[in-house]
Amino acid sequence: MRRTLVGFALALVATNVASAQEPKRPLDHDVYESWNRIQDQRLSSDGRWIVYSLVPQDGDAVLHVRGLENGAAYVVPRGRDARFTGDDRYVVFLVKPELALQREAKKEEKKPDEQPKDSLGVLDLASGEVARVERVKSFQVAEEASSWVAYLLEKEIEEEEEADTTEAEAAEPEEPEEPEAEEQEEQESSKEKDKKDGTTLVLHDPSTEADSRYDDVLHYALAEDGGMLAFAASSKDGSADGVFAVGTDGGAIDTLLSGKGDYNQLTVAEDGSQMAFVSNRDDY
Repeated sequence: MRRTLVGFALALVATNVASAQEPKRPLDHDVYESWNRIQDQRLSSDGRWIVYSLVPQDGDAVLHVRGLENGAAYVVPRGRDARFTGDDRYVVFLVKPELALQREAKKEEKKPDEQPKDSLGVLDLASGEVARVERVKSFQVAEEASSWVAYLLEKEIEEEEEADTTEAEAAEPEEPEEPEAEEQEEQESSKEKDKKDGTTLVLHDPSTEADSRYDDVLHYALAEDGGMLAFAASSKDGSADGVFAVGTDGGAIDTLLSGKGDYNQLTVAEDGSQMAFVSNRDDY
């Protein structure tokens, strides 16, 4: 027994001496870039799942979803901002474009609409399958006992068409306008430039794959119980402007207020029974 202890002690001393002789690696930028930060961590309401993103100092994040009881583990490259649906059956998140593609697009000075955009991912916790939707601006989930997801799409890329202008199509010279009319026209033009065109809002139920779509949407709010969706629509000519509400059970769209103007700061009660917003319609 004594020989064993002595041998162990000698081996431990030899290991310490060898470790002391090895040069320590200095901390540099390469080491920093290998470190990850834990972000977007969330626990499901039933306490059975956890989700988080590992974010490097310089690189693409990785989304991790883990089952605390069944040991299941799912990994999604570039996943961020994950949320559990209210029924804890799905994880909804954004998939960011590769960092290299983003840098390349900026280097090439591409237009904002042509740069790489986020995608939406919906992970089924039972099967591990991921449904994906391209070019998504943002999303919201119903946080109480339902699987409803609302997401806003990016503007569609329009192909540039070359206009063939012929002599016959050339515009005739316009007569000079009166100063007052010209000033009023400039004011109207300035307002139109400030206004934004909305895009398509999708109300999605991953359990049934059912979709409802609404056009020209700029802002939206989904009630926490998933019973009601409110949205503000906008178009540059003002024809679509207004605030609307619709029940997720397939009811008709209710027009709460409409008319040319801006509609912002939508807030919906948890049960969807009331909502508030700000508008400049009367003074626009």
